[in-house]
Amino acid sequence: MFQNSKEKYYLECLWHGLEFIYQQVKMLEQRQRQQLSKTPSGQVYGLISHETCGMPEHHMVINYFVWYACSLFAFLQLFSRSNPSANDWKTVFHNEVTWRNKVAAHTAYVYPHSDDNKYTQEISIFMSPGWKDDAYIVGGDVECGPGGASRTDWIWSVTKTHERLATYISQKADTRLT
Repeated sequence: MFQNSKEKYYLECLWHGLEFIYQQVKMLEQRQRQQLSKTPSGQVYGLISHETCGMPEHHMVINYFVWYACSLFAFLQLFSRSNPSANDWKTVFHNEVTWRNKVAAHTAYVYPHSDDNKYTQEISIFMSPGWKDDAYIVGGDVECGPGGASRTDWIWSVTKTHERLATYISQKADTRLT
C-alpha cells in the first residue's frame, strides 16, 4: 500500500486505524441523516442521539474525533518524512491540527497558550458534535462574552477530512490506498 520504506509498517497501521474510524463515523452519519431535525427550509437544528457502545452516541462521536485527530497527526508527520513533497500538511490540514493541539492531545483548558483566551480554554473541554454539510463536525461551537470569543479556525469533519486525506496521499506519493 505504501512505498517500501522503513516507515511502511507504521503508516499502514495508522492508515487502517484512520480508515476504521472513518467507516464508523460514516455509518453513524448515515443513521443520523435519516433522523435529522430540520426547519421547513432544510436547516438542521437538532441531532438525534442514540446509544452506541453502551454510552450516549455523541460521546462516542467525540471519541472518534479525538482518536482520529491524534492518529492523523502521527500519520501525517511520518508520511511527510517518507514523502518530502508532503511537507505542507500542517497548512492543508490546519483545522484538524489546531483542534488536535487544543482539544484532543492536550486541552487548551489545561495547557493554555498565549493565543488561548478564556473562551477557547473553556470550549476545549466542552466539545459536542455538530452537523454541517451533511456530516458530523467538531469545532463549530463558539463561546463568547466581554472581550472575545473562542477560536473559529478549527471546524472539521472526520469523513470529509478522510476523503481529503486519501486524495492528498495519492497526489503526494505513488500510492493507491486499499
